[in-house]
Amino acid sequence: MKKIYSFALMLCAAALITAGLTSCEGDGFDEHSVGNLENGNVSDLPYGYRVRTVGDISYSYKRNGKLNFIRIGNEKFDMSGKTLEIENENETSKYTFKFNSFNYVEKINYRFTGKDESCSSTAKFSYLNRQLYRIEVESDQQFKEDGQDIAATYDATYEFSYESQCLRRLRIKINESQKTGNKNSQAKQTYSYSFKYENTPDFYNRYYQWTPNVVIACFDEQDEILEALAYVGMLGRASRQLPYAIVGEGSGKLLNGDAVDYGHTFDCEYNFNSYDAIRIADGVSYTYTERDDDYEVKPYVHIDTRAAKPATESRSFFGHNTIRK
Repeated sequence: MKKIYSFALMLCAAALITAGLTSCEGDGFDEHSVGNLENGNVSDLPYGYRVRTVGDISYSYKRNGKLNFIRIGNEKFDMSGKTLEIENENETSKYTFKFNSFNYVEKINYRFTGKDESCSSTAKFSYLNRQLYRIEVESDQQFKEDGQDIAATYDATYEFSYESQCLRRLRIKINESQKTGNKNSQAKQTYSYSFKYENTPDFYNRYYQWTPNVVIACFDEQDEILEALAYVGMLGRASRQLPYAIVGEGSGKLLNGDAVDYGHTFDCEYNFNSYDAIRIADGVSYTYTERDDDYEVKPYVHIDTRAAKPATESRSFFGHNTIRK
């Protein structure tokens, strides 16, 4: 089966939530997230300064500054509206977004239909001080395997903990169930990531930018659209400081009974340009709409402990299992 991009385009921030206020709905992916034309107080990037590429991800914008298209490799995605529908042979994925007053995505309804297969999911995002602090995902899926009808459910909770605007820990809990005829199976995974910081200007994240290892740890490296939106601010503000290491711990089991261990470490490294925007993070290059080829290389702490993430079933952020065992 072809890979399904989990367009978990997410998010950020509403301090209004904990104050008990209701935010007004925004109108989509716009300049508030990627640097605006009038240099207002919502954007973190400098005036007229927008992300152009991050690795093989590229972005294009309308004249008013709104995000228009995202291209990942050879695939191009229209981000100009509140819905995104992708047709691929006999498969269709549809994403419907709800935005808050900061124009961050606060809710996504996801629908997938394919041959002998369907999936319906909802993801809700909560924010505090313009930083993501909770995600809740619920999913129902029906498909056929070896001629049998199978019904599966999936729910996941992501809880983000901060200190002095730095993400300190992410806790993830996943519950899955699957019914095949009269047979029921269940699986749970509980794990966390700790983010390590050095209190030094060399790790100061002036524009609260997201970096590859943080995105992978938080949202799984299979979510390429979600990753793309993080880099232009749709996940809200990342940490005030950049981590020098991310440490995973925890375990669980898959529906097929296989155990999974999340104990591993990501080491992180960065270079910055003359605006103090990220030029290279974790080996991935960033470019911006303002030409700025002159950048200084700032020192970083290097920990030679990077290990590959443990192999698991290929599952989108929305619980859509695309490779079954």
